[in-house]
Amino acid sequence: MKFTRRLILILSAVLMLFSAACSKSGGNRFAADDVSSKVSSENEQSVSPVLWRATDKEGSEIYFFGTIHIGDKRNKEIINRLHPVLRKCDTLAVEFDVVAYSGNFGAQKRDLVKFVYKDGSTVRDHISDGLYEKMADFLKETKLYSKIYDNYKLGMWYQLVSQAVIKKTGLSAGMAMDSLLIKEANSIDLRILEVEDPEFQTDLLANTPDDYYELALGSDLERIDDGVAELQKLYEVWLKGGEKEMVGILSNSDYGSEFSENQRRVIEDFDRRLLTERNAGMAEKAKEYVKSGRTVFFAVGIAHFLGSDGIVSLLENEGFTFTKVKY
Repeated sequence: MKFTRRLILILSAVLMLFSAACSKSGGNRFAADDVSSKVSSENEQSVSPVLWRATDKEGSEIYFFGTIHIGDKRNKEIINRLHPVLRKCDTLAVEFDVVAYSGNFGAQKRDLVKFVYKDGSTVRDHISDGLYEKMADFLKETKLYSKIYDNYKLGMWYQLVSQAVIKKTGLSAGMAMDSLLIKEANSIDLRILEVEDPEFQTDLLANTPDDYYELALGSDLERIDDGVAELQKLYEVWLKGGEKEMVGILSNSDYGSEFSENQRRVIEDFDRRLLTERNAGMAEKAKEYVKSGRTVFFAVGIAHFLGSDGIVSLLENEGFTFTKVKY
């Protein structure tokens, strides 16, 4: 299974906020300005992540935009050019309102404690010494390590390692499209709807079995440089709206001989819960919004739109017509 697919599925919007919460206990927070400055104005003008206008059989419309939960300053240029489309809408629908959640410390504490061991054990009691040392060494290398993280379950360690990978890419969770869109919506008085909510996402991540995280971490820590390059490539392809190329990057077909049959089942179960089932739920939410009469700009992670079980295919099967919008 490809590094990038694993990372992009784990890389939920809630991860950005946990990075801030964890920083208060020893880690480093990714600042919004901690991004690459080596981007020309010419390149800024050329970026156009895919935007769809969809209509149902009655002609009611909804806009769909696939986000990515990291970025650089080019994301701000995208927001500027999306402004006329946002002005046509009365509602922004996102996975959840990360801006409101970032100021809700009670909710953050509620969700964060789900990753803390309650029996007095630490992560070292649940995994091999070899895996622990690899995780700790990588976090130390990227200056994100804190001894307090030993109290967190393996699901949080995977998110911490993911943050370290992001740091090595030069990209930033502080420039995520989700939060930039929400801030723009607030500035022009668009209503904000939550397709899911942070507690739902946290429960999914906290309840993913250790078997999955051990597989993912064991594999990813052996190929960090490849993973950094893959994530950088995904971001560049996303910026250009390369739908087919993104499908190829996020394909889950390259198991090879790395995993046993049982391990493949663990991976497939993760995909089903974190992607396939959520795609179906998001498609149902989109149908509800269309029926409500609102004009909605529906923005969730790009992985949820692509492939045969993605939102686009699911709604096309129910009679929706999709056209790509130039902006």
